[in-house]
Amino acid sequence: MASRAMPLPTAPRRARIFVFPPYFGFVAAVLGAILLLGPHPALGLLSLVVLVLGVGLLWRPNEIPSMLFFFGYQWLESSLNLVRAFFSGMTVYEQTTTPGAHETAVALTLTGLLCVVAGLRFFAGPTTIEASVLVRQQVLAVPVRKWITAYLVSMVTSLILLELSRFSGGLSQPLLALASLKWAFFLILTYAVFAETRGYKLVWLAIFGFEFLLSLGGYFSSFRLVFIYAFLGILGAAPRMTSKQVTLLALTATVAVFLGTVWTAIKLDYREYVNQGTRSQTVLVSRSQQVERMVTLSTQLSADDIGVALSSLADRISYTQFFGAAISYVPAIRPHTEGAIAASGITRPFMPRVLFPNKEPIDESEHTNEFTGLGVSGIEQGTQISIGYMGDAYIDFGKLGMMAALFTLGCGLGLFYRRMTQGQHTRGIIGGGIAAVLMVDMSDIGIGGEKLLAGIVIWIVMISIFVYSALPNMRRWLGLVQRTLSPRNR
Repeated sequence: MASRAMPLPTAPRRARIFVFPPYFGFVAAVLGAILLLGPHPALGLLSLVVLVLGVGLLWRPNEIPSMLFFFGYQWLESSLNLVRAFFSGMTVYEQTTTPGAHETAVALTLTGLLCVVAGLRFFAGPTTIEASVLVRQQVLAVPVRKWITAYLVSMVTSLILLELSRFSGGLSQPLLALASLKWAFFLILTYAVFAETRGYKLVWLAIFGFEFLLSLGGYFSSFRLVFIYAFLGILGAAPRMTSKQVTLLALTATVAVFLGTVWTAIKLDYREYVNQGTRSQTVLVSRSQQVERMVTLSTQLSADDIGVALSSLADRISYTQFFGAAISYVPAIRPHTEGAIAASGITRPFMPRVLFPNKEPIDESEHTNEFTGLGVSGIEQGTQISIGYMGDAYIDFGKLGMMAALFTLGCGLGLFYRRMTQGQHTRGIIGGGIAAVLMVDMSDIGIGGEKLLAGIVIWIVMISIFVYSALPNMRRWLGLVQRTLSPRNR
Protein backbone atom coordinates (compact mmCIF):
# COMPACT_ATOMS: atom_id res chain seq x y z
CA MET A 1 0.00 0.00 0.00
CA ALA A 2 1.47 3.34 -0.99
CA SER A 3 1.93 5.82 1.83
CA ARG A 4 1.25 9.52 1.53
CA ALA A 5 2.79 10.15 4.93
CA MET A 6 5.62 12.43 5.85
CA PRO A 7 8.87 10.50 6.60
CA LEU A 8 9.80 9.84 10.19
CA PRO A 9 13.01 11.36 11.53
CA THR A 10 15.90 8.91 11.74
CA ALA A 11 16.34 9.76 15.43
CA PRO A 12 14.15 11.38 18.06
CA ARG A 13 14.55 15.14 18.26
CA ARG A 14 15.15 16.84 21.60
CA ALA A 15 11.90 17.31 23.50
CA ARG A 16 10.86 20.85 24.36
CA ILE A 17 9.45 21.69 27.77
CA PHE A 18 6.97 24.29 26.53
CA VAL A 19 5.23 24.30 23.13
CA PHE A 20 2.48 26.77 22.26
CA PRO A 21 -0.18 26.59 19.53
CA PRO A 22 -0.49 29.25 16.84
CA TYR A 23 -2.14 32.52 17.85
CA PHE A 24 -1.85 31.68 21.56
CA GLY A 25 0.17 34.81 22.27
CA PHE A 26 -2.65 36.99 20.98
CA VAL A 27 -5.29 35.09 22.97
CA ALA A 28 -3.18 35.21 26.15
CA ALA A 29 -2.62 38.97 25.76
CA VAL A 30 -6.34 39.69 25.46
CA LEU A 31 -7.27 37.41 28.36
CA GLY A 32 -4.40 38.80 30.42
CA ALA A 33 -5.70 42.35 30.03
CA ILE A 34 -9.20 41.26 31.08
CA LEU A 35 -8.01 39.22 34.06
CA LEU A 36 -5.50 41.73 35.41
CA LEU A 37 -7.73 44.79 35.02
CA GLY A 38 -10.77 43.24 36.71
CA PRO A 39 -11.73 43.54 40.40
CA HIS A 40 -9.53 40.52 41.31
CA PRO A 41 -6.03 41.28 39.94
CA ALA A 42 -4.31 38.71 42.18
CA LEU A 43 -6.68 35.93 41.13
CA GLY A 44 -6.40 37.19 37.56
CA LEU A 45 -2.61 36.85 37.66
CA LEU A 46 -2.91 33.33 39.07
CA SER A 47 -5.38 32.42 36.32
CA LEU A 48 -3.10 33.81 33.62
CA VAL A 49 -0.06 31.96 34.96
CA VAL A 50 -2.01 28.69 35.12
CA LEU A 51 -3.25 29.26 31.55
CA VAL A 52 0.23 29.83 30.13
CA LEU A 53 1.77 26.90 32.00
CA GLY A 54 -1.08 24.53 31.19
CA VAL A 55 -1.14 25.30 27.47
CA GLY A 56 2.64 25.25 27.17
CA LEU A 57 2.93 21.90 28.91
CA LEU A 58 0.07 20.10 27.15
CA TRP A 59 0.01 21.34 23.53
CA ARG A 60 1.35 18.69 21.10
CA PRO A 61 1.52 19.62 17.39
CA ASN A 62 -0.06 17.08 15.00
CA GLU A 63 -1.47 15.01 17.88
CA ILE A 64 -5.11 15.10 18.97
CA PRO A 65 -5.16 17.95 21.53
CA SER A 66 -7.22 16.07 24.10
CA MET A 67 -5.00 16.89 27.08
CA LEU A 68 -5.19 20.55 26.11
CA PHE A 69 -9.00 20.34 25.98
CA PHE A 70 -9.05 18.55 29.34
CA PHE A 71 -7.13 21.46 30.83
CA GLY A 72 -8.69 24.28 28.81
CA TYR A 73 -12.31 23.52 29.63
CA GLN A 74 -11.58 23.26 33.35
CA TRP A 75 -9.56 26.47 33.22
CA LEU A 76 -12.61 28.13 31.66
CA GLU A 77 -14.86 26.75 34.40
CA SER A 78 -12.58 28.08 37.13
CA SER A 79 -11.84 31.48 35.50
CA LEU A 80 -15.08 32.46 33.80
CA ASN A 81 -16.34 34.39 36.80
CA LEU A 82 -13.13 36.45 36.76
CA VAL A 83 -13.81 37.36 33.12
CA ARG A 84 -17.44 38.18 33.94
CA ALA A 85 -16.26 40.35 36.83
CA PHE A 86 -14.29 42.53 34.38
CA PHE A 87 -17.36 43.21 32.24
CA SER A 88 -19.97 43.45 35.00
CA GLY A 89 -17.93 45.11 37.75
CA MET A 90 -19.33 42.54 40.19
CA THR A 91 -16.96 40.53 42.36
CA VAL A 92 -16.93 36.75 42.29
CA TYR A 93 -18.85 36.70 45.56
CA GLU A 94 -21.50 39.09 44.23
CA GLN A 95 -22.07 36.89 41.17
CA THR A 96 -23.08 33.86 43.23
CA THR A 97 -26.39 33.17 44.93
CA THR A 98 -24.99 30.97 47.69
CA PRO A 99 -22.89 31.96 50.74
CA GLY A 100 -19.32 30.73 50.88
CA ALA A 101 -15.62 31.45 50.42
CA HIS A 102 -15.93 31.82 46.66
CA GLU A 103 -12.69 33.68 45.97
CA THR A 104 -10.79 31.03 47.93
CA ALA A 105 -12.57 28.36 45.91
CA VAL A 106 -11.40 29.94 42.65
CA ALA A 107 -7.81 30.14 43.91
CA LEU A 108 -7.81 26.53 45.14
CA THR A 109 -9.42 25.29 41.92
CA LEU A 110 -6.82 27.00 39.74
CA THR A 111 -3.97 25.75 41.91
CA GLY A 112 -5.46 22.26 41.98
CA LEU A 113 -5.84 22.29 38.21
CA LEU A 114 -2.16 23.16 37.87
CA CYS A 115 -1.33 20.19 40.12
CA VAL A 116 -3.39 17.90 37.87
CA VAL A 117 -1.59 19.31 34.81
CA ALA A 118 1.82 18.78 36.43
CA GLY A 119 1.04 15.13 37.14
CA LEU A 120 -0.49 14.65 33.70
CA ARG A 121 2.56 16.05 31.92
CA PHE A 122 5.02 14.27 34.25
CA PHE A 123 3.73 10.81 33.30
CA ALA A 124 2.60 11.57 29.73
CA GLY A 125 6.07 12.92 29.00
CA PRO A 126 7.04 15.77 26.68
CA THR A 127 6.14 15.91 23.03
CA THR A 128 8.78 14.86 20.48
CA ILE A 129 9.04 15.40 16.75
CA GLU A 130 9.06 11.62 16.17
CA ALA A 131 5.81 11.01 18.06
CA SER A 132 4.17 14.00 16.39
CA VAL A 133 5.06 12.89 12.87
CA LEU A 134 4.09 9.26 13.57
CA VAL A 135 0.50 10.27 14.33
CA ARG A 136 0.14 12.14 11.06
CA GLN A 137 1.92 9.43 9.11
CA GLN A 138 -0.41 6.74 10.39
CA VAL A 139 -3.50 8.78 9.53
CA LEU A 140 -2.34 9.45 5.99
CA ALA A 141 -1.04 5.91 5.44
CA VAL A 142 -4.58 4.50 5.73
CA PRO A 143 -7.16 5.23 2.98
CA VAL A 144 -9.95 7.45 4.27
CA ARG A 145 -12.53 4.85 3.21
CA LYS A 146 -11.05 2.47 5.81
CA TRP A 147 -11.38 5.08 8.53
CA ILE A 148 -15.00 5.55 7.43
CA THR A 149 -15.59 1.79 7.70
CA ALA A 150 -13.97 1.66 11.14
CA TYR A 151 -16.22 4.49 12.32
CA LEU A 152 -19.37 2.85 10.89
CA VAL A 153 -18.57 -0.45 12.62
CA SER A 154 -17.94 1.34 15.93
CA MET A 155 -21.13 3.37 15.55
CA VAL A 156 -23.32 0.30 14.96
CA THR A 157 -21.62 -1.50 17.85
CA SER A 158 -22.23 1.53 20.05
CA LEU A 159 -25.95 1.54 19.27
CA ILE A 160 -26.18 -2.15 20.17
CA LEU A 161 -24.29 -1.65 23.44
CA LEU A 162 -26.45 1.35 24.37
CA GLU A 163 -29.58 -0.73 23.86
CA LEU A 164 -28.15 -3.61 25.91
CA SER A 165 -27.18 -1.22 28.73
CA ARG A 166 -30.84 -0.37 29.29
CA PHE A 167 -31.53 -3.94 30.46
CA SER A 168 -28.19 -4.95 31.98
CA GLY A 169 -28.49 -3.56 35.51
CA GLY A 170 -25.04 -3.45 37.10
CA LEU A 171 -23.30 -3.97 33.76
CA SER A 172 -24.69 -0.77 32.26
CA GLN A 173 -21.64 1.37 33.11
CA PRO A 174 -19.08 -1.01 31.54
CA LEU A 175 -21.25 -1.28 28.42
CA LEU A 176 -21.59 2.50 28.22
CA ALA A 177 -17.80 2.80 28.47
CA LEU A 178 -17.35 0.50 25.46
CA ALA A 179 -20.11 2.32 23.58
CA SER A 180 -18.23 5.60 23.94
CA LEU A 181 -15.38 4.18 21.84
CA LYS A 182 -17.22 5.24 18.70
CA TRP A 183 -16.09 8.79 19.45
CA ALA A 184 -12.47 7.71 19.13
CA PHE A 185 -13.10 6.58 15.56
CA PHE A 186 -15.24 9.63 14.72
CA LEU A 187 -12.37 11.76 15.99
CA ILE A 188 -9.78 9.87 13.93
CA LEU A 189 -12.00 10.08 10.86
CA THR A 190 -12.33 13.84 11.33
CA TYR A 191 -8.55 14.15 11.62
CA ALA A 192 -8.06 12.03 8.48
CA VAL A 193 -10.54 13.99 6.38
CA PHE A 194 -9.14 17.40 7.33
CA ALA A 195 -5.52 16.27 7.05
CA GLU A 196 -6.21 15.25 3.45
CA THR A 197 -6.02 17.79 0.67
CA ARG A 198 -8.84 16.29 -1.34
CA GLY A 199 -12.26 14.69 -1.08
CA TYR A 200 -14.49 13.21 1.62
CA LYS A 201 -15.53 16.54 3.21
CA LEU A 202 -19.16 16.04 2.15
CA VAL A 203 -19.13 12.46 3.45
CA TRP A 204 -17.78 13.70 6.77
CA LEU A 205 -20.42 16.45 6.89
CA ALA A 206 -23.14 13.84 6.39
CA ILE A 207 -21.69 11.75 9.23
CA PHE A 208 -21.47 14.83 11.45
CA GLY A 209 -25.12 15.62 10.70
CA PHE A 210 -26.15 12.05 11.47
CA GLU A 211 -24.35 12.11 14.83
CA PHE A 212 -25.92 15.45 15.66
CA LEU A 213 -29.43 14.18 14.91
CA LEU A 214 -28.72 10.99 16.81
CA SER A 215 -27.70 13.03 19.87
CA LEU A 216 -30.96 14.96 20.02
CA GLY A 217 -33.60 13.77 22.46
CA GLY A 218 -33.01 11.77 25.61
CA TYR A 219 -33.11 13.29 29.08
CA PHE A 220 -29.74 15.06 29.07
CA SER A 221 -29.10 15.44 25.31
CA SER A 222 -25.45 14.95 24.32
CA PHE A 223 -25.18 17.01 21.14
CA ARG A 224 -22.17 18.89 22.49
CA LEU A 225 -20.01 15.79 22.07
CA VAL A 226 -20.13 15.76 18.28
CA PHE A 227 -19.00 19.40 18.26
CA ILE A 228 -16.19 18.75 20.74
CA TYR A 229 -14.77 15.79 18.82
CA ALA A 230 -15.14 17.61 15.50
CA PHE A 231 -13.27 20.58 16.98
CA LEU A 232 -10.46 18.38 18.33
CA GLY A 233 -10.10 16.47 15.07
CA ILE A 234 -9.93 19.62 12.95
CA LEU A 235 -7.48 21.28 15.34
CA GLY A 236 -5.24 18.23 15.47
CA ALA A 237 -5.16 17.95 11.68
CA ALA A 238 -4.19 21.60 11.26
CA PRO A 239 -1.48 22.39 13.82
CA ARG A 240 -0.23 25.44 11.88
CA MET A 241 -3.74 26.69 11.05
CA THR A 242 -4.58 28.85 8.08
CA SER A 243 -7.16 31.63 8.27
CA LYS A 244 -9.69 29.26 6.67
CA GLN A 245 -9.10 26.65 9.37
CA VAL A 246 -9.31 29.25 12.14
CA THR A 247 -12.65 30.39 10.71
CA LEU A 248 -13.91 26.79 10.65
CA LEU A 249 -12.88 26.21 14.26
CA ALA A 250 -14.46 29.48 15.36
CA LEU A 251 -17.68 28.61 13.53
CA THR A 252 -17.81 25.17 15.17
CA ALA A 253 -17.32 26.69 18.63
CA THR A 254 -19.90 29.43 18.00
CA VAL A 255 -22.57 26.99 16.84
CA ALA A 256 -21.87 24.76 19.84
CA VAL A 257 -22.26 27.70 22.28
CA PHE A 258 -25.47 28.82 20.58
CA LEU A 259 -26.99 25.35 20.75
CA GLY A 260 -25.88 25.05 24.37
CA THR A 261 -27.66 28.31 25.10
CA VAL A 262 -30.84 27.10 23.40
CA TRP A 263 -30.69 23.83 25.35
CA THR A 264 -30.27 25.76 28.60
CA ALA A 265 -33.36 27.80 27.75
CA ILE A 266 -35.62 24.83 26.99
CA LYS A 267 -34.30 21.96 29.11
CA LEU A 268 -36.60 22.43 32.12
CA ASP A 269 -39.79 22.45 30.02
CA TYR A 270 -38.41 19.70 27.79
CA ARG A 271 -37.53 17.41 30.70
CA GLU A 272 -40.89 17.93 32.34
CA TYR A 273 -42.47 16.80 29.07
CA VAL A 274 -40.30 13.72 28.44
CA ASN A 275 -40.64 12.40 32.01
CA GLN A 276 -44.37 13.19 31.93
CA GLY A 277 -44.25 15.12 35.17
CA THR A 278 -42.75 12.28 37.21
CA ARG A 279 -39.68 14.37 38.14
CA SER A 280 -37.47 11.39 37.39
CA GLN A 281 -34.48 11.24 35.06
CA THR A 282 -36.38 9.02 32.63
CA VAL A 283 -37.82 9.35 29.14
CA LEU A 284 -41.44 8.21 28.80
CA VAL A 285 -42.21 9.41 25.25
CA SER A 286 -41.08 8.25 21.82
CA ARG A 287 -37.97 9.60 20.10
CA SER A 288 -40.02 11.43 17.48
CA GLN A 289 -41.97 13.14 20.27
CA GLN A 290 -38.72 14.11 21.99
CA VAL A 291 -37.31 15.76 18.88
CA GLU A 292 -40.64 17.39 18.03
CA ARG A 293 -40.84 18.89 21.51
CA MET A 294 -37.28 20.19 21.25
CA VAL A 295 -38.01 21.90 17.95
CA THR A 296 -41.28 23.40 19.22
CA LEU A 297 -39.71 24.84 22.37
CA SER A 298 -36.70 26.16 20.45
CA THR A 299 -38.78 28.03 17.88
CA GLN A 300 -40.79 29.73 20.63
CA LEU A 301 -37.75 31.36 22.25
CA SER A 302 -37.45 35.15 22.27
CA ALA A 303 -34.30 37.28 22.31
CA ASP A 304 -34.84 37.86 26.03
CA ASP A 305 -35.06 34.09 26.61
CA ILE A 306 -31.73 33.63 24.84
CA GLY A 307 -30.12 36.37 26.93
CA VAL A 308 -31.31 34.84 30.20
CA ALA A 309 -30.21 31.39 29.04
CA LEU A 310 -26.74 32.66 28.10
CA SER A 311 -26.31 34.03 31.61
CA SER A 312 -27.55 30.73 33.06
CA LEU A 313 -25.13 28.81 30.83
CA ALA A 314 -22.27 30.94 32.12
CA ASP A 315 -23.40 30.21 35.69
CA ARG A 316 -23.41 26.50 34.90
CA ILE A 317 -19.95 26.55 33.34
CA SER A 318 -18.34 28.59 36.15
CA TYR A 319 -18.62 25.69 38.57
CA THR A 320 -16.96 26.84 41.81
CA GLN A 321 -19.90 28.07 43.91
CA PHE A 322 -20.56 24.78 45.70
CA PHE A 323 -16.85 24.39 46.42
CA GLY A 324 -16.96 27.84 48.02
CA ALA A 325 -19.87 26.77 50.20
CA ALA A 326 -18.01 23.60 51.21
CA ILE A 327 -14.97 25.62 52.32
CA SER A 328 -17.19 27.54 54.76
CA TYR A 329 -18.84 24.33 56.00
CA VAL A 330 -15.81 22.01 56.27
CA PRO A 331 -14.23 21.66 58.78
CA ALA A 332 -16.17 24.34 60.73
CA ILE A 333 -19.33 22.21 60.90
CA ARG A 334 -18.41 18.88 59.28
CA PRO A 335 -14.90 17.39 59.62
CA HIS A 336 -12.74 16.38 56.70
CA THR A 337 -13.45 12.83 55.54
CA GLU A 338 -9.78 11.72 55.48
CA GLY A 339 -9.91 10.13 52.03
CA ALA A 340 -13.27 8.36 52.35
CA ILE A 341 -14.69 9.88 49.13
CA ALA A 342 -11.65 8.88 47.06
CA ALA A 343 -11.56 5.37 48.56
CA SER A 344 -15.24 4.84 47.77
CA GLY A 345 -14.79 5.99 44.17
CA ILE A 346 -11.85 3.64 43.55
CA THR A 347 -13.37 0.56 45.21
CA ARG A 348 -16.97 1.01 44.03
CA PRO A 349 -16.42 -0.54 40.54
CA PHE A 350 -15.11 -3.72 42.18
CA MET A 351 -18.24 -4.14 44.31
CA PRO A 352 -20.94 -5.40 41.92
CA ARG A 353 -24.43 -5.02 43.34
CA VAL A 354 -25.13 -8.72 42.80
CA LEU A 355 -22.49 -9.44 45.48
CA PHE A 356 -23.04 -6.26 47.48
CA PRO A 357 -26.82 -5.75 47.44
CA ASN A 358 -26.61 -3.04 50.12
CA LYS A 359 -24.30 -0.81 48.06
CA GLU A 360 -25.97 2.58 47.89
CA PRO A 361 -26.20 4.50 44.61
CA ILE A 362 -24.30 7.78 44.32
CA ASP A 363 -26.62 10.62 45.32
CA GLU A 364 -24.67 13.76 44.53
CA SER A 365 -27.31 16.18 45.79
CA GLU A 366 -27.45 14.44 49.16
CA HIS A 367 -23.66 14.58 49.31
CA THR A 368 -23.70 18.31 48.45
CA ASN A 369 -26.25 19.03 51.16
CA GLU A 370 -24.23 17.04 53.68
CA PHE A 371 -21.07 19.09 53.14
CA THR A 372 -22.50 22.52 52.30
CA GLY A 373 -25.79 22.69 54.20
CA LEU A 374 -27.40 24.42 51.20
CA GLY A 375 -30.43 22.16 50.73
CA VAL A 376 -30.12 21.82 46.93
CA SER A 377 -32.67 19.91 44.85
CA GLY A 378 -32.15 16.18 44.43
CA ILE A 379 -33.51 13.00 42.91
CA GLU A 380 -37.06 13.85 43.97
CA GLN A 381 -36.92 16.91 41.70
CA GLY A 382 -35.29 14.97 38.85
CA THR A 383 -31.82 16.47 39.25
CA GLN A 384 -28.39 15.82 40.74
CA ILE A 385 -26.10 18.64 41.92
CA SER A 386 -22.51 17.88 42.85
CA ILE A 387 -19.81 19.84 44.64
CA GLY A 388 -17.29 18.87 41.98
CA TYR A 389 -14.15 16.81 42.26
CA MET A 390 -11.99 19.75 43.35
CA GLY A 391 -14.32 20.43 46.26
CA ASP A 392 -14.47 16.74 47.12
CA ALA A 393 -10.66 16.61 47.19
CA TYR A 394 -10.75 19.48 49.69
CA ILE A 395 -13.41 17.72 51.81
CA ASP A 396 -11.25 14.58 51.81
CA PHE A 397 -7.80 16.05 52.44
CA GLY A 398 -7.92 19.79 53.22
CA LYS A 399 -6.25 22.65 51.34
CA LEU A 400 -2.73 21.21 51.23
CA GLY A 401 -3.60 17.53 51.08
CA MET A 402 -5.94 18.07 48.12
CA MET A 403 -3.01 19.30 46.02
CA ALA A 404 -1.11 16.04 46.53
CA ALA A 405 -4.26 14.06 45.74
CA LEU A 406 -4.89 16.06 42.55
CA PHE A 407 -1.27 15.64 41.46
CA THR A 408 -1.71 11.88 41.93
CA LEU A 409 -4.89 11.98 39.84
CA GLY A 410 -2.97 13.77 37.09
CA CYS A 411 -0.22 11.16 37.28
CA GLY A 412 -2.77 8.38 36.77
CA LEU A 413 -4.31 10.11 33.76
CA GLY A 414 -0.87 10.85 32.33
CA LEU A 415 0.18 7.22 32.71
CA PHE A 416 -2.95 6.10 30.87
CA TYR A 417 -2.32 8.65 28.11
CA ARG A 418 1.27 7.45 27.73
CA ARG A 419 0.23 3.79 27.61
CA MET A 420 -2.37 4.57 24.94
CA THR A 421 -0.15 6.71 22.71
CA GLN A 422 3.05 4.70 23.10
CA GLY A 423 1.85 1.17 23.89
CA GLN A 424 2.52 -1.77 21.59
CA HIS A 425 -1.12 -2.17 20.48
CA THR A 426 -2.16 1.46 20.51
CA ARG A 427 0.89 3.53 19.57
CA GLY A 428 0.01 6.57 17.48
CA ILE A 429 -3.35 7.79 16.25
CA ILE A 430 -5.62 5.03 17.59
CA GLY A 431 -4.22 5.34 21.09
CA GLY A 432 -4.55 9.09 20.83
CA GLY A 433 -8.20 8.74 19.84
CA ILE A 434 -8.94 6.34 22.71
CA ALA A 435 -7.17 8.56 25.24
CA ALA A 436 -9.14 11.56 23.96
CA VAL A 437 -12.46 9.95 24.90
CA LEU A 438 -11.40 9.62 28.53
CA MET A 439 -9.98 13.14 28.57
CA VAL A 440 -13.22 14.62 27.20
CA ASP A 441 -15.42 12.56 29.52
CA MET A 442 -13.48 13.72 32.58
CA SER A 443 -12.92 17.35 31.57
CA ASP A 444 -15.43 18.90 33.98
CA ILE A 445 -14.69 20.15 37.48
CA GLY A 446 -18.42 19.71 38.16
CA ILE A 447 -18.10 15.90 38.24
CA GLY A 448 -18.23 14.63 41.82
CA GLY A 449 -15.04 13.03 43.10
CA GLU A 450 -16.60 9.63 43.76
CA LYS A 451 -18.22 9.47 40.33
CA LEU A 452 -15.04 10.72 38.61
CA LEU A 453 -12.79 8.07 40.12
CA ALA A 454 -15.31 5.27 39.61
CA GLY A 455 -15.77 6.32 35.99
CA ILE A 456 -12.02 6.36 35.35
CA VAL A 457 -11.55 2.90 36.85
CA ILE A 458 -14.44 1.37 34.86
CA TRP A 459 -13.31 3.06 31.65
CA ILE A 460 -9.68 1.92 31.93
CA VAL A 461 -10.68 -1.67 32.71
CA MET A 462 -13.07 -1.93 29.77
CA ILE A 463 -10.74 -0.20 27.32
CA SER A 464 -7.90 -2.50 28.37
CA ILE A 465 -10.09 -5.49 27.48
CA PHE A 466 -10.79 -3.95 24.07
CA VAL A 467 -7.13 -3.10 23.45
CA TYR A 468 -5.88 -6.61 24.11
CA SER A 469 -8.74 -8.45 22.37
CA ALA A 470 -10.17 -6.68 19.34
CA LEU A 471 -7.69 -3.91 18.58
CA PRO A 472 -4.75 -6.03 17.27
CA ASN A 473 -6.94 -7.43 14.48
CA MET A 474 -8.25 -3.96 13.66
CA ARG A 475 -4.72 -2.58 13.39
CA ARG A 476 -3.73 -5.38 11.03
CA TRP A 477 -6.78 -4.67 8.85
CA LEU A 478 -5.90 -0.98 8.77
CA GLY A 479 -2.27 -1.76 7.98
CA LEU A 480 -0.99 -0.09 11.15
CA VAL A 481 1.61 -2.69 12.06
CA GLN A 482 5.01 -1.80 13.36
CA ARG A 483 6.97 -3.36 10.50
CA THR A 484 5.25 -1.12 7.92
CA LEU A 485 5.71 2.08 9.90
CA SER A 486 9.18 1.70 11.34
CA PRO A 487 11.79 3.91 9.66
CA ARG A 488 14.21 0.95 9.68
CA ASN A 489 12.01 -0.91 7.22
CA ARG A 490 11.02 1.93 4.94
